[in-house]
Amino acid sequence: MTSAAASELLQLIGKDITRQGIVVAIDLPAAIGALERAIGHDDALRKQDAVSRHRSHKGLETGPHAAHDTGPDTVPVTGSDDALDATHRASASGSDDEPVSLRRRAWPLLDQLRQSSRHRVPVVWDTRTLPSAVPLRAAGYV
Repeated sequence: MTSAAASELLQLIGKDITRQGIVVAIDLPAAIGALERAIGHDDALRKQDAVSRHRSHKGLETGPHAAHDTGPDTVPVTGSDDALDATHRASASGSDDEPVSLRRRAWPLLDQLRQSSRHRVPVVWDTRTLPSAVPLRAAGYV
């Protein structure tokens, strides 16, 4: 994991990137919850963006109130939810023109936090060995 990605993820769980760090077992559920909430928020923003791109591509009204307006000037959304879901899936697929989703970047850390929580062991990191990467591990499970 790169230092920039690790820093972002650690900030989401309330930690700073330092040369060494730890998420103690008692704090793992809160860290997991914070990361899951951030992923859910990012997913919602990505889906909203996909809907906006879909509407724009179809020549439909866009803007902050477009989805909520019911007045005569509002153009209804055409197409099914399946089409919008397909657009969302395509944007989440990691194509070259889309940035990597938080879900994909966070998955290794989230998985590590969950496994550590299950085994009731802390997650520790140490950047002294590889300055450009942050190795994360569950104590006793490497």
